[in-house]
Amino acid sequence: MVGKCLAWTENQARAADLKEGMTDREILEKLEELLARLEIDLVREQGEFSGGLCRIGGENRFILNRTLPLPQQIGILCRDLATVDLSRVYVLPVLREMIQAAALPRPSLDRPS
Repeated sequence: MVGKCLAWTENQARAADLKEGMTDREILEKLEELLARLEIDLVREQGEFSGGLCRIGGENRFILNRTLPLPQQIGILCRDLATVDLSRVYVLPVLREMIQAAALPRPSLDRPS
């Protein structure tokens, strides 16, 4: 478990280092552009949810709570983009690192019984 925790922390730190020089707004815009290239519609709504990828009427959509802070929106986008095949589109290295970091399983705090 310590190894998984360490790997996740290192990847998160590396992604944070890479995004230096880019604002959260710029990163969010680049992630939105990536969704468009993947032909995934972004729908921004307000409510008691965070968001994620879904399929509605045969179309891929990403529903995102527009009231969340930008870093949280970025995290949600990266988390779910980690489940998508990105091989057919160009992904900025900084975004790829952030998406890969979000894909790592977070360590469980539960103790084995």
